[in-house]
Amino acid sequence: MLNHSGSRKSEEFHKKAVRFIRELEELHKNNPELGLQQFDNLISASQYLFLYGLVFQYLPRGIRILDWGCGNGHFSFFLIQQKYDVSAYSLENIPPLLMRIDKNRFVFVQGQKNDPVSIPFPQNSFDAVVSVGVLEHVRETKGDEAASLTEIRRILRPGGRFIGYHLPNAYSWIEALSAFYPDKHSHRWRYKKTDLQQMLKNSGFTSIYMKRYGFLPRWLSTRYPTWFKNSFWAAGFYNKLDAALGRVLPIFCTNSAVVTQKIKEE
Repeated sequence: MLNHSGSRKSEEFHKKAVRFIRELEELHKNNPELGLQQFDNLISASQYLFLYGLVFQYLPRGIRILDWGCGNGHFSFFLIQQKYDVSAYSLENIPPLLMRIDKNRFVFVQGQKNDPVSIPFPQNSFDAVVSVGVLEHVRETKGDEAASLTEIRRILRPGGRFIGYHLPNAYSWIEALSAFYPDKHSHRWRYKKTDLQQMLKNSGFTSIYMKRYGFLPRWLSTRYPTWFKNSFWAAGFYNKLDAALGRVLPIFCTNSAVVTQKIKEE
């Protein structure tokens, strides 16, 4: 009975997540200035379903969350819709997407580019911090991963959780091939599983969950026919094939996701 109930809730959440993705697809289609390129089509946008599932599983509704390095704002937008208490942080200006949202529903804070590590919130401010494709870029702004993770730990409450998503895998076959395609973005800093485990441990976190994911490239979907890349059937097939290949050959997946918890002070 419990399994059936959990399965039903998971299915309901999946449907809500797909509806949210469709909403962002429509926003991107009608407002290209929002910079929501990841939501060009259903196959590309489905890369975030795993992230939404992690949030659903590990972060209780209504807690206070920091979206660290909010980018174009799509993930903060998701959290706001899911009734979390959201603060969005970036070294850049507020993204256009978040300018469309009532400022009473969230907080945006811009950091200082001459101090890329410090996060301008008091100690123990948040129940959770989530980062989507940020940690691997901190050295590009003269920061470093260890300092950023230590700062994230500082602003988390005792027992607070950190979710890192889209962390590039050192053994990704897609990243390896990107060297032969100058116009294809690749990541200069990538991580082995042991790298992530050690960084998190050294920064005062204990791992709850870690997984490599994303075997098939999502960026290629922009080249597929519209009828295919926006088809529920095609996206579902692509997602299942991606997951199956990831289970068989996890070491060659594109990214890693981690869920960690702040170790309580002794």
